[in-house]
Amino acid sequence: MALTPGSAFAVDRPARIDFLAVIPVRTCIGCRRPAAKPDLVRLVWDTAAGAVRVDRRQVLPGRGCYLHPGCGAAVVKRRAVGRALRRVVDGEQVATLLAAEGLT
Repeated sequence: MALTPGSAFAVDRPARIDFLAVIPVRTCIGCRRPAAKPDLVRLVWDTAAGAVRVDRRQVLPGRGCYLHPGCGAAVVKRRAVGRALRRVVDGEQVATLLAAEGLT
């Protein structure tokens, strides 16, 4: 039995399939605008230290939140880190951390 383009068993497939790279998108907690994940900085809760920590490589375990490098002041003003991490967070510690990392 020969498969012809109109038969029930024929499958129309492209000769070549191009796979597009999908870049993950995250929302900045400072300005609430979506951006590519590599363009953002990740903050995580460090259970050992009991404080917020910057995760530059974006590989630390646990719940995290993302912000643009220039949105640090908005993050502190809105108190968004505590809500995003679902924890009680010291605002002064977050402000000091962001200032030390140059994210304000």
